[in-house]
Amino acid sequence: MWDPKVDERIATQVAVKVLNEAFEADPDAISSLFSTRVSCNSKLAVHRTIQVRAESPLPAGQGDFTIGTLGVINGILLALSIRPVAIAAWYDPETGALLGFGEVDAQQIGEHA
Repeated sequence: MWDPKVDERIATQVAVKVLNEAFEADPDAISSLFSTRVSCNSKLAVHRTIQVRAESPLPAGQGDFTIGTLGVINGILLALSIRPVAIAAWYDPETGALLGFGEVDAQQIGEHA
């Protein structure tokens, strides 16, 4: 019998595993990909699951917004989930270098990431 709680956990674990494998295979490419953010409009900024970053302190749906690869991936995972789950990118606090990826509670990364 299908158990969505188990399946969503597995989906997140597989996503983390694949992201870390990609990072291990080519850290420069994955670091560049995940550090790239592009401007997006207010319609995307208020999407139910896709995570964007507000670049200015204005009310939701107003102002300048950016989106990155992880915001889209997390949007997909959140759309599939019953519980809020997300993937975080871990960075070295001193160098800012990407260290890898891990699973976190979506509340830890906030509504807009």
